[in-house]
Amino acid sequence: MEALSLQEMELKMFDETYEKLRKELTSFDDDELRDAKLWFDKVLQYNVPHGKKNRGLAVSQMFVLLASKNDLTEENIELSRIVGWCIEFMHANALIIDDIMDQSVTRRSRPCWYRQVNYIFLRFSITVYPKPNVGFMALNDAMLLRSAIYETINKHCSGHPMQHKILDMFLVAYQNSEYGQCLDGLTTQEGSKPDFSLFTASRYAAIVKYKTSLYSFDLPVRLAMYLAEITDEKVHEKVTVILLRIGHLFQVQDDYLDCYGDPEVIGKIGTDIENGKCSWLAVEAFKRLNCEQKKIFTENYGIETEDSVKIIKDIYNQLHLQNIFKEYEAKEFNEICKMIEEFEKTNGKEVNAQVFFKLLDWIYKREK
Repeated sequence: MEALSLQEMELKMFDETYEKLRKELTSFDDDELRDAKLWFDKVLQYNVPHGKKNRGLAVSQMFVLLASKNDLTEENIELSRIVGWCIEFMHANALIIDDIMDQSVTRRSRPCWYRQVNYIFLRFSITVYPKPNVGFMALNDAMLLRSAIYETINKHCSGHPMQHKILDMFLVAYQNSEYGQCLDGLTTQEGSKPDFSLFTASRYAAIVKYKTSLYSFDLPVRLAMYLAEITDEKVHEKVTVILLRIGHLFQVQDDYLDCYGDPEVIGKIGTDIENGKCSWLAVEAFKRLNCEQKKIFTENYGIETEDSVKIIKDIYNQLHLQNIFKEYEAKEFNEICKMIEEFEKTNGKEVNAQVFFKLLDWIYKREK
């Protein structure tokens, strides 16, 4: 048997931490909560451990880069994995709600959780009767995942000098992501055509910042910093500036892949066009549409038909948005690298710049 690489070993240990947390969160001492705990076990197993886990892994991997040698104990590294899984709980919570709001079909190559069904096989018949099993119960399931974060932190971070900072970061991250979700939803309200006056670079940047960047990039790295007891708020502010830029690039990539990615690779069927999302592609298209194209675009964007989706994609191709994206991605990568190098000159002693380069390695030219 081949020896595991360091990355494979870390993933294995990260997954072992998840199993420990899952058993803790679903254990029960009496029958009162038995059914709820057994249900929550299904929620966890279906929604939490099947993604790329980059957000959660970032906490433990960044902690190793940031902590002093004396603090790099197995106990502290394990705590960073536990906090990392709290972000994965948060991410699963966000995906469940997002999929319901967007009426998405698949997530991670499987039906979205709210679309899950059980199948009843009659004893003397091969007939299969679909029975809705989750539906809007998924909203409560998302709240259970949120509660699991605070239960886990209170249990495992109790006594840590940064416990209050860690809790506060999750509270703020949730508030930010909820405001971001609100901005996203207000751009295209259910039953209405998109408000194309909001398809601007500034509105898009605000949605990305609050809905994605803060919890996907700022949260994991700064949690690792607090776990490593790096508490200088000015340094945290400088770190946030770079992380938000990385997060913006990540979301632009996501929007691109929603349209041009292979569903077999990215694990979901893109729905940004049908849902009338204020995506990077749509914003960039609006900058370049002539009068005739704009008329066709506004008539078809946000319409859930194959013909309308094809019309929008044809316009994207006419505008050469694939090439524009590739140029943007390369330019942003270089700009972010310059920001990191400048940061390293003045703050290299407090924060290892490899933290940022590692994140860039994860996302640059990704296909899923």
